[in-house]
Amino acid sequence: MMGFAGLVSSLVLGFEEPHTPVSVGFGMLVAAAPFGVALHLASTHELTRQEKRLWVSGLLSHKGPTLLSAYFNMADRHRMTHALCNASPIIESKTEA
Repeated sequence: MMGFAGLVSSLVLGFEEPHTPVSVGFGMLVAAAPFGVALHLASTHELTRQEKRLWVSGLLSHKGPTLLSAYFNMADRHRMTHALCNASPIIESKTEA
């Protein structure tokens, strides 16, 4: 959030043109959390392949900001993984068959 606020203020308050190194720094702060989640999803053995797919599709949906904040806390991540698995029609159709 701090990176986004800094980036916006740099662009708005940068008199004639924004200061490039400051804008790049704040841009990196904005991209750090989503990059960290993507890196963790790619490398973790905590989630199954199907759960990873559900997380990616959830993060790219309208629920993305809520899921992104839940991903950084282990208890919330387990709770949301369970909720994503129970809400998925793919998982439900496999368990019914």
